[in-house]
Amino acid sequence: MSDSPTPSLVSVQPTVAPIKPEPASVASRARASLPSSARRVPFFTNAAQPEIVRANQKDLYYLSQLSEQVEDVARSLLGTRWLQKWSKELHHGSRLAYFGLTTLLGSQTLGEEYCDILQYQTRNRKPPSRTRRAALVVLHVLVPYFLARVYADARRALIARNDALRTEQSDVDSLFVTAPPPQSASKGSLVQRTLNRLASIAKDLPYFETLTEDYLRSVHLTIFYLFGRYYSLSKRFTGIRFISMQGRRASNPAQSPAPSSYEVLGVLMAVQILTRGILAYRRRKQAAALADPAYLEKQEENKKKKRKFTVDGKPLSTVVFDPDDPEQSAPYPDEEDSERSCTLCLGTRRDSTATECGHVFCWECVVGWAREKSECPLCRQRISLSTLLPLQNL
Repeated sequence: MSDSPTPSLVSVQPTVAPIKPEPASVASRARASLPSSARRVPFFTNAAQPEIVRANQKDLYYLSQLSEQVEDVARSLLGTRWLQKWSKELHHGSRLAYFGLTTLLGSQTLGEEYCDILQYQTRNRKPPSRTRRAALVVLHVLVPYFLARVYADARRALIARNDALRTEQSDVDSLFVTAPPPQSASKGSLVQRTLNRLASIAKDLPYFETLTEDYLRSVHLTIFYLFGRYYSLSKRFTGIRFISMQGRRASNPAQSPAPSSYEVLGVLMAVQILTRGILAYRRRKQAAALADPAYLEKQEENKKKKRKFTVDGKPLSTVVFDPDDPEQSAPYPDEEDSERSCTLCLGTRRDSTATECGHVFCWECVVGWAREKSECPLCRQRISLSTLLPLQNL
């Protein structure tokens, strides 16, 4: 055996690389350790009502400039008559070009750039997708145009239908003068009855511009001024709002306070809309009551049942002169009294006396006149006291 030392057995362990934590897990654990009030990621400040209104005003100004330039080009190329016929289409085409080159492409409009505001989706707080931007442009420009045309055509068709029904009914009534027309057991289907009902009120329906601007737009603006969200219906349907990109206001709100709110204006508009609604309801109710024969008969009965005041057994209207009463508007309302009046004293003739020319006056009036002027007060013919004829029967 050799004396060489035997090698000792040494356990060799494989080296293990250190485990690196994932950033997502670290961030989630960090957010979990924070209080609930600090877990939300900071976001830009929502744009206030004055900024949104100012941006819309700027967009309207630039839209008017674009529409005028388009109309000038169309007038020079196609003539004034063509421009008058297609003026609305040109206006909507200018709006489509303006918002198509800005909003549809994902950039700010000139008004939004002027006020430094930016669109975002309320659902995920991200810039609007292309599909949502396309829906916004379609709802804002094309849908109102097509709705206006459909509404106008439907209103004209209902008015024509109502006129045709009235003409047909008048012809039927003329055939049955002595006896009422026969009543059919079936008055038509539900669709026909609905169309007839709409046709009867078609003339009372407002125009599309009045319906949208005076009613729908007013209510929507009231909601916007109260809560500061969704200036237009198209943005409300697509869920798109504005954020303010003014960093100085977000970083130091003490030196640059937020714009004032329009809540007071919203309250005033709500009161105005409520007042208009109440007045419209009262006018409609009064018109319906005046059209009811029973209501008119009741009013006549109430007038007859009113208490009549008398003085010494005579009606008060015959004793006291009321200038506001149409029956007492003249001192002598009856024709007989007007024929017996004297044109000199403007009263009832006493001791009627006629001149040679045939005019009749009071004896005292015509004698006093003849003493001053020897001519008739009416025809200027010469008269004398000896020619005055008393009329005992008048």
